[in-house]
This record gives sequence, structure tokens and C-alpha cells, in this order.
Amino acid sequence: MNAEGGQRRSESDWRRAVAWITAHQIPMAGSAAAILFASSQSLGHPLSLGWYFAAFFGTWCVYLRDSAASCNAEDTISQPERAAAFRRNARWSIVAPAITAILAFVAIALA
Repeated sequence: MNAEGGQRRSESDWRRAVAWITAHQIPMAGSAAAILFASSQSLGHPLSLGWYFAAFFGTWCVYLRDSAASCNAEDTISQPERAAAFRRNARWSIVAPAITAILAFVAIALA
């Protein structure tokens, strides 16, 4: 019974982690870096790693800011879990976009 309970907890932790990653728009940020990579490879002009980090963090900043701004509006209907997460942590809703914007600017400066 302990093994089964442990498996359920592990599965629950995994689902919670995936839900957090999805709700916080990490796949969308990754897609920005991926499209930049695909474009640079198609054009035969490789970019430094800093540009991919800049695309990731810059896009993530925009999505986090949008989620924070709409947590009391349209996200309440379309994305209730994400809206609830941003409403629960009002301070994080301000700090997270700022941190990702700073990381994007640092990545651009180092690129």
C-alpha cells in the first residue's frame, strides 16, 4: 500500500509540475527561442546562445505580464488555474515579469 501511495504522490507531483510549467507560459517562451533557431538555421546564419536566451526571457516576460494583467478579466474564464495563481501571488505577478525582462536585457547585452 505504501508503494501505491508513493506512486500516486509521485504522479500527483508530476502533474502539478507540468501544470505549473504550462500555466506560467514556459512552453510559449521556449517556442520563441525555437522559432528563432529554426529561422537562423534555415537562413544559414547561426546566432550566439545569448539571442536564444533573449528570445526566451523576452517572450516569457510578455506572457507573464499579460497573465498578471488579465488575471481578473478574461483569464478567469479561459484559464482559471493560471488566473488563480496570479491572483494568489500579487507580488509575484509584478516581480516575475520584471525579472524575466532583466534577464532578457542581460542576454541581449551578452549576445
